[in-house]
Amino acid sequence: MTCPRSIVKATGFWEREVSYVRSATLRGFVLLILALAHTACFQVTYLPETTAVSGADGVRADGCPLPAEGQTLLVNETHGFCLLYPVGYAAAEIDGESWVYVGAILNAQDSRLHVQVAEAGGRTADEVAQERLTEIKASLPDLEPAVQSATLAGRPAALLDGMPAQEFTRQIMVVHGDRVFTLVFMPDAPALGDPYQRMLALYELAVATFRFTQPAS
Repeated sequence: MTCPRSIVKATGFWEREVSYVRSATLRGFVLLILALAHTACFQVTYLPETTAVSGADGVRADGCPLPAEGQTLLVNETHGFCLLYPVGYAAAEIDGESWVYVGAILNAQDSRLHVQVAEAGGRTADEVAQERLTEIKASLPDLEPAVQSATLAGRPAALLDGMPAQEFTRQIMVVHGDRVFTLVFMPDAPALGDPYQRMLALYELAVATFRFTQPAS
């Protein structure tokens, strides 16, 4: 199903602006309407928890890690990757992109993860990160996020801390098969206390266990 541009713009508005609505009642109403529009226009698949699967030496036949106690396996067959996340979160796919969240996808009060996939166009992870950083600094010159070298799934990756969006995010990106995979962790704000600490735990587990698999044809 193809969404009208008005709906696409509305969901984009939610991502960027709804946090600025001062009235909690009005904000909740806006989120409800946009959630219904979002669900109607985009394919949402809520994933079952996978906490016990067969395999040997801690690895499944497809190369994905077996979850230990307190961990859950996420497998994205559309784009061909998997990772572990802590028990207590839920997972869903929206148009093939994975979300890991607490309670509901619209819950912006707790830690969460969004895995974005886009064409790399021959660029490296570092080049993609530098382009994103340039775009941010063009509109917010006082912010000082920096590109850091990292490793994801055994490949060179780029890490960006303190990237602004609806809230500050930590982003780590890697290129595989000329597609750039960006893991966006929220909230990247130490002042928030517990949600930030849970984000760090989610980040450590997801990044350490992220693997590429054969995508669905």
